[in-house]
Amino acid sequence: MSQARIVRRTVSIVLVAAVASGAGVAAAAPETPTPAPAPLGITYAGWKGDYRAAAKRLDAFKAIGFQIVSFVPTYAYVGLDKIDLAAGPDAAELGAAVEGALRAGFSVVIKPHLDPPAYQSGFDPFKSDNHSWRVMCRGAASTIWIRWRRTTARASCSRRCRC
Repeated sequence: MSQARIVRRTVSIVLVAAVASGAGVAAAAPETPTPAPAPLGITYAGWKGDYRAAAKRLDAFKAIGFQIVSFVPTYAYVGLDKIDLAAGPDAAELGAAVEGALRAGFSVVIKPHLDPPAYQSGFDPFKSDNHSWRVMCRGAASTIWIRWRRTTARASCSRRCRC
């Protein structure tokens, strides 16, 4: 066997061994770490007394995998610049729920909510002493406009249709 043939065979054997072991080949690109999933949050809304059983709910939220809890204590907006604080949770009730969430490892957000009178049953915006635009937050203004449009359209329409 010639010297050149021996060198080629040796080089071939070394290359096969290197490829088989993964060495000598261009280094593979380093694996990029998988980004952490976005934090999941849940809204926990409540009126007076709704946060008394917060520990049980927080355990359920934790089991599902939520990391953030947004407490939304709800209070009634009863009149022009008048809020019924007795309708929503008091400071002790809300504070105990927030403390429980923090101790359980949640991040906490507090977003108070005012429920406008339009959400209360039997509310009539025309008989209300509240002349604020906020009384119509629910969309009652669009309902009133639709009623007005139907009555004026019927009065002016000659086709006797249901405009």
